Amino acid sequence: MAASIRKRVLVLYLAVFVLVCLVCASARAHYMWIYVMDYAPDPGQKISLSLGWGHLFPGTDVMKNEDLEEIYAIGPSGKKLKVTPEPEQGKFRIEAPGDLPGAYLIIAKRKGGYKTKTTEGYKSLPKKDLKNVISSAYREMNAKAIVIVGRSGKDTHLQEEIGFPLEIVPTEIPTDMREGDSLSVKVLFRGKPHRGFVHATYTGFTADEDTFAYAAKTNKDGIAKIKLLKSGIWMVKAEHTTPPSDPELCDEHLFVSTLTFEVKR
Repeated sequence: MAASIRKRVLVLYLAVFVLVCLVCASARAHYMWIYVMDYAPDPGQKISLSLGWGHLFPGTDVMKNEDLEEIYAIGPSGKKLKVTPEPEQGKFRIEAPGDLPGAYLIIAKRKGGYKTKTTEGYKSLPKKDLKNVISSAYREMNAKAIVIVGRSGKDTHLQEEIGFPLEIVPTEIPTDMREGDSLSVKVLFRGKPHRGFVHATYTGFTADEDTFAYAAKTNKDGIAKIKLLKSGIWMVKAEHTTPPSDPELCDEHLFVSTLTFEVKR
């Protein structure tokens, strides 16, 4: 009887340990964002940006170009614009046409892939191909940034859906947002309103990883309001996990989406 009880307790402890590992793996997952050197350049000025990567915004780490699936911009006219890599890893640029002031939406998508934690470290393989697996996830990530060149008009293209599995869409244009205002964003999962939390932070808020200045839960329409506590560069982040399509490959399917923009004084 005592041996049976000890066995049950051991199984319970192991189950709790695995659950904690899975939660921590999800919470500690790296994420990407677009960081623009000047979110309000003059017409005709080059727009330079980097692809941030890690747990601390804005941080200093950048995502490797080889991990990028696509990156482009949509100009005020709705035309798709090319984003060109710089010689330095993780750095890019677009040319802002002098006769097209307005809002530019920069869009990037990371290649989907596995991230599996083992007793020997992290591997970019499904768990069925590895031994001593602690946790495993298949990750899909995307990022957007809003750049305002000169004066902005209605810029309704900023509110259009790109079609990512998990996506943040601003329902308001942050052109004239100021410290103390609130920005509404819509979070969609597979095209439908997503219920969950979004987290937001701004440059200079903290030097601690995975720490955010604000959190809000979306309503039934997928909309959350972010209180813009300070002026500066802001990042909004949404995250969602689902069970895997094949449990032999990973433990969860992770989706992350971010949006960056500037709040004026």
